[in-house]
Amino acid sequence: MEIPSPWSADRALARKLKEVHEVLGNLLVILALFHMMAALLHHWVFGDNTLRRMLLHFRSPNAH
Repeated sequence: MEIPSPWSADRALARKLKEVHEVLGNLLVILALFHMMAALLHHWVFGDNTLRRMLLHFRSPNAH
């Protein structure tokens, strides 16, 4: 028994959804890289404990 797809075989819709999926994936990667660079900036340039607070291994027992 084969279950029919709820989506019609619309190639234009499939291409558009693929394009949206790629753009959102690229934005997620860019956001993750920006987050990583900001953490390293705080660690190396500002010299604060932002990166250490993000890493569980280096957290102090009193950190919230």
